[in-house]
Amino acid sequence: MCQAGVLHGQNYLSVPDIPVSEMGSTLKNPWSGGLTAPQFSMGDLNFDGVEDLILFDRYSDRVLPFVRQGDQFMYAPQYVSQFPQSLDNWVLLRDFNGDGKKDIFTSTSLGMEVYVNVGNADEGLKWRRYNDKSPAPSPLLTKGFNSIINLQLNATDIPAIDDIDSDGDLDILVFRFAGGSTVEWHRNFAVERTGLIDSMQFERVTSAWGEFRECICGTFAFNNEDCPIPGGRPAHEGGKTLLTIDMDGDGDRDVSVSEETCDELFFLRNDGTSSDALFSTLLQNPLEENGPFFPAAYYEDFSGDGTRDLVVATNWPSAQENRLERVNLFLNSGSTDNPVLTPSGDRFILDQMVDIGSMSHPAFIDYDGDGDLDMFVGNYSDGDNPEPVGSVKLYENIGTSVQPSFQKSNDDFLQLGSLQLFNIRPFFREVTGDSHLDFCFLARNAGLGNRLYVIPGSGNTANPFPGNPIVVFTELGDQDVVSIEDVNGDGIRDLLAGRVTGRVELYTGRLADGLISFSFAESDVFGLGNDNFRGATFLVKQDVDQDGTADLVRVDSRGGLAWLPESDVQNLWEEMRLFSVEDNQMFAGRNLAPVFVNLLNLNADQLVLGSGAGGLQVYKAESSVVNPPGERSFVIFPNPVVQGSRITVRSSVRSELQIIDGIGRVLGRFNDVPANTNYEIPVSRFAAGIYFLKASFQDGGTVTRQFVITR
Repeated sequence: MCQAGVLHGQNYLSVPDIPVSEMGSTLKNPWSGGLTAPQFSMGDLNFDGVEDLILFDRYSDRVLPFVRQGDQFMYAPQYVSQFPQSLDNWVLLRDFNGDGKKDIFTSTSLGMEVYVNVGNADEGLKWRRYNDKSPAPSPLLTKGFNSIINLQLNATDIPAIDDIDSDGDLDILVFRFAGGSTVEWHRNFAVERTGLIDSMQFERVTSAWGEFRECICGTFAFNNEDCPIPGGRPAHEGGKTLLTIDMDGDGDRDVSVSEETCDELFFLRNDGTSSDALFSTLLQNPLEENGPFFPAAYYEDFSGDGTRDLVVATNWPSAQENRLERVNLFLNSGSTDNPVLTPSGDRFILDQMVDIGSMSHPAFIDYDGDGDLDMFVGNYSDGDNPEPVGSVKLYENIGTSVQPSFQKSNDDFLQLGSLQLFNIRPFFREVTGDSHLDFCFLARNAGLGNRLYVIPGSGNTANPFPGNPIVVFTELGDQDVVSIEDVNGDGIRDLLAGRVTGRVELYTGRLADGLISFSFAESDVFGLGNDNFRGATFLVKQDVDQDGTADLVRVDSRGGLAWLPESDVQNLWEEMRLFSVEDNQMFAGRNLAPVFVNLLNLNADQLVLGSGAGGLQVYKAESSVVNPPGERSFVIFPNPVVQGSRITVRSSVRSELQIIDGIGRVLGRFNDVPANTNYEIPVSRFAAGIYFLKASFQDGGTVTRQFVITR
């Protein structure tokens, strides 16, 4: 096969308003996608004079904008595309030029760069790269001890950007880039030289600001002394963060420090002055509790009362961790320059979105037999256990088949947590040959590795999955992914194994004694080849272009989405683009887990995405329209179908099916076929010819469709 390319593509629009409730409370931002390592800034998104919340998730490289509405922050994905596309590692918004609009400071491979906010109420958010040298890089510069250099810091660090010397312009503090644990002060001389703050003129005036050294967790050396550990001068081995606050109202900046290997913030009191800092005292932690692992602190007016508050969240960028997601909010009852911080919960923003930790994987079936689709979401781990233990959450649809509303009803479906599994990826397929949907899931075990499990379905809505999990496939690495599709058209599901190298292998399915097994068939199906940048690639069949045939959709670990039309003979993949609204393209995140499902009675399925960040997003095809009121949707594909394979039936209403031959004989019955689900029927036992499929709908009425089986 030829090497896969990507052409123009298919557009999908965000659908953020399907209700979801947890613990009796309706979530304000259920479909915002989750958070793993969020960084917090405030800025005016809509130029109404009120500061909104702007998050950057370090793990997924996503900007998440939230507009302030009273005392609430509401997810506003329409602003995502108005931010620069090159944001990476860390993002802080600061107004460096005093025009009342927050500018962007962010990481680059050469240090950091700045985007000047040149937007307005008429044109919306717009940005201009500071000191732009395009197409060459435009890093922020500083005067070193001998020459002009890049203002460099480690990619895992977060700097302090603040008016350190109280002269009216913003200075920058960073931990030394080339090893060591002292802090460089890059002083801004714009005011001293021009009397204005419309530029940034940095000089590295010291490599040991405050004369302290960060050694290991909770250990500091003062007065320029070496660390009290072997060797005396530890290398800059992990990420570090800085935040400057006047904690005691004396007019100078105290500092908060964190390190990648710690779960606590450390506060140091400035015993010097604003222009000549001196640290000799490690303060008792004013927060009175430890933060998340590798905590980072952000000091902004989150409550909207005119006084800055403190938020603490992890800066650890990995989604595959055994930890509970927390964002600690500390409200300030004092003043900005002499705070009194009081804990106010550890789920700030998180408590208004679906966020189940990390590596969310959604799936849908009509579990309770009420005619609408219920939602299941697997995760990596429920956190705060000695070892990772994942689970599957059940969100019951308490709405209808066309106006869904989900309510979490079970935190550990089938008590999978008791099996000590993690990174659980559920899906529903018929793999046992009895026409009942089976519960399939990929999961890891610390001792047994990554395995594919099946719990056979009973067809009884009172107890649809009564058995124990059966292992059906084990030839997987820890980061590999699988999907189950009938690739060769023989009516039996095959397995597509997405290897971490980017290659996808095909294993053909075989049914024996009501159990499926898989045998290796092809090492590089669809010609995707090895691609370490793309990583593990997940493939799923879906009629993307609504032509009645099953196309192929691929999703890679970097967040890439593409589809291959069924009619394609050149193996040219087309891009699938996600938008908040028309012309506002979005990035959904990393380690995406896609499922196509019709929740809204449209003529094309919606795309529901889980991700490494632990949340969910919903998108609908740009060209999709609502089915006319009262009109039932009932389709059969492919039609004609090759003898020995299977047909897929999709109905908007729960139904019973009969296959009838040309002289009226009933050849097969299928009871309790769920609505809005791709229900597959094997036709391997039928000869070539013309047949009829009769559907009797649960709410009354029937419809009959003709289909053809060919040799």
